[in-house]
Amino acid sequence: MLFLMMSFENEQDYVSFQKLYKSTVRLFTGVAFNILHNHEDAEDIAYDTYCMFAENYDIYRKKTLSQMKRLGTVVVKNKCLNLIKRRNIMEMPIDYDNVPEELLVDEKTDILKDYLKLERINELKSAILELSDYEKLLIELRYDIGLKCSTIGKQLGLSERKVLNDLGYIKKKLKKTLNGYNS
Repeated sequence: MLFLMMSFENEQDYVSFQKLYKSTVRLFTGVAFNILHNHEDAEDIAYDTYCMFAENYDIYRKKTLSQMKRLGTVVVKNKCLNLIKRRNIMEMPIDYDNVPEELLVDEKTDILKDYLKLERINELKSAILELSDYEKLLIELRYDIGLKCSTIGKQLGLSERKVLNDLGYIKKKLKKTLNGYNS
């Protein structure tokens, strides 16, 4: 961070940036940690955000501290999502070997019915793989992890209504894709 501080041309910008850093470092790192659950990555994201601010400080110097906090929080969240995308955390591999127990055949079940259920699950997995990274993230957070829409909204910087609307859109998209498999 010292290297960034030395890059300012005048004392006033240096003091202003130092004040920004001291008042936001815990906020930015905390927001990144809440999304990534990794301290080192959170610190890297916060540092990248400060680098962006420092490089373009002539634009940001006119903003108030509260404006910079809001802007920085949005930047941190976006950088976290970009990092997740780059690491391909969103990929959901299809594991054909781990079929749920309720689909396993025994004497009391209808083999054809179970086969159709298994085929439907495989079609659903294929349809999910066709979704965008953002859509996969919403599906994972809501249905795999079990987070409430309000919690997802807070973590991603979205309103609860936006999350609900997007999940509704994703469900319609999946239904349409699954109906296409049956045609």
